[in-house]
Amino acid sequence: MKKMDFSSALEELELLLETAERRLSAAVKTEKRRLEREMDVQLVRLEKNVARLPYGNGAEKKAI
Repeated sequence: MKKMDFSSALEELELLLETAERRLSAAVKTEKRRLEREMDVQLVRLEKNVARLPYGNGAEKKAI
């Protein structure tokens, strides 16, 4: 392992930090998209279940 002066070590750390920030940002965006898709799927399921509910006793079907 070669020795680095303080300035070089600081530059290396800054580059590593920037890379980590980009990766974290990308991971957050990916997870956000995944959760949005999952919410869409759940909403469709909920809408289908609501559509199957009986109206009974003259109750009106209400929109959610």
